Amino acid sequence: MLEKQIIINTNDSETRVAVMEREHVAELFIERTHNRGLMGNIYKAKVSRVLPGMQAAFIDIGEDKAGFLYISDVVNDELIRLSQEMFATSTEDISFDEI
Repeated sequence: MLEKQIIINTNDSETRVAVMEREHVAELFIERTHNRGLMGNIYKAKVSRVLPGMQAAFIDIGEDKAGFLYISDVVNDELIRLSQEMFATSTEDISFDEI
């Protein structure tokens, strides 16, 4: 058997996705058409409030409720390393367009 597999099953009422690792279910996602979720989608958003103690922020995604985003969902080790390299070699201000 393959080391990793993605199995998708869909019908009119729901979609099920299973991530298999070595014959065991590692993750299972179920989305029903009558109750679609927002999680996992991609949104253009604006930070509305930062919670430094929790290392998280509320994000305005244009819905009735704000989204909630932890820094660990956005920042990973590779991004930290690249940022440190960029700031270490730069002597001028960096704009958001350059990041």
